[in-house]
Amino acid sequence: MLVFRQRSANRSKGAAKCAKIKTVVGDKNRMLTGKAATDRVIIIGAGMGGLSAAALLAARGLDVTVVERMAKPGGKMRQVNCAGTAVDAGPSVFTMRHLFEDIFDAAGANFADHVQTTKADILARHCWADGSRLDLFADHAASRDAIGALAGAAEARAFDAFSAEAARIHTTLDASFMRRPKTNPVG
Repeated sequence: MLVFRQRSANRSKGAAKCAKIKTVVGDKNRMLTGKAATDRVIIIGAGMGGLSAAALLAARGLDVTVVERMAKPGGKMRQVNCAGTAVDAGPSVFTMRHLFEDIFDAAGANFADHVQTTKADILARHCWADGSRLDLFADHAASRDAIGALAGAAEARAFDAFSAEAARIHTTLDASFMRRPKTNPVG
C-alpha cells in the first residue's frame, strides 16, 4: 500500500484561497466556502478521480492524504509488462481536456506546464486473428471510411448514425448533468 500526502504549498495562502477557489463542475462562478484549512481528508485510490479530488481539496487548504494499493498512482492510466514490452493498460483516448485544465486552474497551476500531450491522428487500432485491422481516427470521416473499407457501406452509415446520436446525448447532458454541481436524482 502506497500513501501519498499532499498539503497546500502555503498553508496561509491555501486557507485564504479557501473562499476564492472556483468549482470545476457546474457553475464556474460559484465560489467554494465552508471547510476550515485544518480539516483532514483521506482519499482512497490514486486514479484520475482520486488525484483530481486531492488536488482540488488541497487547493482549498485542506490536509489531504491519498491511499493507493498499487505501487504507483494513476489507476487505469498505467502500463503493464507483456513479455518484456510496456503496454498502456488504461484509457486509449484523452478527451475533455478542458476539465483537466479547470482542475489545474483551480489548484493554481497550468495544465500545459505539467502535462505534455501530443495530438494523434490514429486514436485506436483494432486487430483480429485473421490479420484484418481497423484504425479509428481523430477525423470522423477517416474513421467512417476505415469502417466502410473493413465492414461495408451499411456499417459506415451506422457509424455516422451512432456518432450523431452520441453527439446529441453529449450536448443534452453536458451542461444539465456532467457540469452540474450535484449530479444525483434528488438534486
